[in-house]
Amino acid sequence: MSIGAWFGCRLLEAPVVLDGVSRGACKEKTMKFLAIFRSDPDAPPPSPETMAKLGAFTHKMLSSGKVVLTGGIVRPSHGIKVEQEGGKFSVTDGPFAESKELIDGYAILEAADAQEAIALTREFMEVAGDGRGELLPMIDPGGPASAK
Repeated sequence: MSIGAWFGCRLLEAPVVLDGVSRGACKEKTMKFLAIFRSDPDAPPPSPETMAKLGAFTHKMLSSGKVVLTGGIVRPSHGIKVEQEGGKFSVTDGPFAESKELIDGYAILEAADAQEAIALTREFMEVAGDGRGELLPMIDPGGPASAK
């Protein structure tokens, strides 16, 4: 299934056509989004009070089903870089050069549409504090292509 066909089904509830065969109307009523949160690497760590609020918020969102999965990211000093270039795969252990922007955390959101995903992200950022983020629609392999 092409990306365009997948998004058409997810966003417009149009019939899915895969390899010239109609797979029926999309039954999906929600979308998954990858939410990425970045903060200033020079900012102090969150206070114990903020961490408690984040814990309560996370529990609420996981219990509601609006957050499917979430977690923090270890700083790149502990990471592993993998690269595929010119048919050659390479692995490099950290530490890596410092970055002005680091991904601190992520969440996979289940939302009716982009507006709901934005509202959920705003609620998170009001608890987490200053930072930047991205919302990226996800291609769900269990979505329309699996309907037969």
